[in-house]
Amino acid sequence: MSLAIVRVEKRLYTLEQATEAAQLPLHLLEWLVEQGFIELESQCLAPQQLRRLMQMQRLHRDLGLNWTGAAMVLDMAQEIAQLKAQLRVYRGF
Repeated sequence: MSLAIVRVEKRLYTLEQATEAAQLPLHLLEWLVEQGFIELESQCLAPQQLRRLMQMQRLHRDLGLNWTGAAMVLDMAQEIAQLKAQLRVYRGF
């Protein structure tokens, strides 16, 4: 039997903390939330949503993707990772 250690991050980030970490204006973060690209939890961002915000910001800045495109890239990457994990299970790995 194998035991896995899972690190659970419970900290929530205020919108102001998130905008400071990602170096984005508050109105842009609010727009991303309105569009459904970023999800709030009790009017705050969970760590995985803050990571998503920062990844979107890098895709926008470094690759010139618009915000919709950046969200789509992250969604597709997540789906590909899930499909690969399922494939490994089916193959017995």
